[in-house]
Amino acid sequence: MKTKSKKTELILFGDLHNHCNISYAHGSLERAIAFSKLSLDFVSITGHAGWPDMNTKDISIKHIIDFHKVGFQKLKKNWKKILETIKKEKDIIIYPGYEVHSNKYGDQTIVFKDIKKHELLVDQIDILKMKFKKNKIKNYIFMPHHLSYKQGRRGVNWDIFEENVSPVVELYSMHGCSENDQAEYPFLHSMGPRNYKNTVKYALEKRIKLGFIANTDHHSASPGSYGHGRFGVLVKSKNRNSIFKSINERKTFALTGDKIIPNIYLNKKVFGSEVKIQKNNLLDINVEGRFAIEYIDIIKNTNLYKRFNCKDQKNIKNKKNISIINIDFGWGERNKEFLWNGELLFKNIDIITIENKFRGPEIVSPLDKKSKYSFFIPEVKKFKNKIKFKFLTSGNSNNYTNETSGFTILAKLKKNSQITTITNNKKFEILTKDLFKGSASFNLGEIDTPAILFNKIPNFKEWNFQKKITLPLKKDDNVYIKIKQKNNQICWTSPFFIK
Repeated sequence: MKTKSKKTELILFGDLHNHCNISYAHGSLERAIAFSKLSLDFVSITGHAGWPDMNTKDISIKHIIDFHKVGFQKLKKNWKKILETIKKEKDIIIYPGYEVHSNKYGDQTIVFKDIKKHELLVDQIDILKMKFKKNKIKNYIFMPHHLSYKQGRRGVNWDIFEENVSPVVELYSMHGCSENDQAEYPFLHSMGPRNYKNTVKYALEKRIKLGFIANTDHHSASPGSYGHGRFGVLVKSKNRNSIFKSINERKTFALTGDKIIPNIYLNKKVFGSEVKIQKNNLLDINVEGRFAIEYIDIIKNTNLYKRFNCKDQKNIKNKKNISIINIDFGWGERNKEFLWNGELLFKNIDIITIENKFRGPEIVSPLDKKSKYSFFIPEVKKFKNKIKFKFLTSGNSNNYTNETSGFTILAKLKKNSQITTITNNKKFEILTKDLFKGSASFNLGEIDTPAILFNKIPNFKEWNFQKKITLPLKKDDNVYIKIKQKNNQICWTSPFFIK
């Protein structure tokens, strides 16, 4: 998972806001930790701690009030035990954290750098911030999330936003996208739609400095669940201090799912930085996608300044002869779960990297119920030229919800290279030369049976983009880069702030 940026920093991936049954949500803490290891370098598994201004007098929402109260008490009772559990974990960096709801000030996740005996403090957000300062608590961040719900309805309150306490905000999660009120991925949760004055666009127009991250906010013990949100951070080394420092410096980029790599610098400064104006302000863009890139946008002062596609670059060379292969598993009868058990064999293919794309169950409310298979932990064993797998998918619940899982594979393809899938007593073979022409799909049986999709292999220039341009800038401008792939996976860099 460690990837080097152009300037040799490491790029690590994490999810700092997700839930399991340590409060009100589904799936165990142990399942959440195991699932996070499949695609992340660091994680915070979030407990719901309180809702100081919850309207407890409205009997029409008694069922909602009740499960919140039960969840809050459950976290309080087990808080010390949870800290002890995550402290023992050695295979992934875990940050302790919890969430406080607020109608007035918006929901916030509090994440601590170190695993100590943190007190579970709950109060209105403005009072809670004062308590942290009064108690001289150090090394924490308050992270506003699902920003775009209307203020008063658990959306962000920019009036109390503090840049030094909240260096980053959650731009995207399974709630939707808060970039602006017209962006992809609208808010469709029962809590309501987006509101312009609660978007990132509005904040940047008010000259608020903030970095971008994405988290899943998943409620089924599935941190890093593909497509629900995660983020990348540029660090000097893989340890909790370095990661936390870089988050505070806004060296972050938000992702919907695919691990798009944005090596992007303005006047040799990384995104999230404050940048001095020069005579010629050089924006150096070097993007490595995980699918064919649809466009790359330069967003200046919240408006589209310039849009590029992959034809808007010189004829870049694939010096290392690397190709990208995407294989998806899923489909079948609606809502019916299916256990995939098999292997992928690679002939005349040298594998460089395999990235898992596993989704957690599409459930949020504690009132929802799923079958006993829903929390099966995917099993993957990776060899030189083979992947052995065992994981669960569910037939898409509707025609707009993608519930597939799969793999992204970076590899060197030789002559007559071939991929063979043997799974659930079926065997399928495909030559990679045919995938350069277009995708190939296979069903396990007749109509309404699970299927496998071998996606079209894009040419190198389609999933890589390199360009240098000069930007006219003035003091207090902000600039960020948005990358969208043809599979609707998106990356947003934190803004550059011009001084």
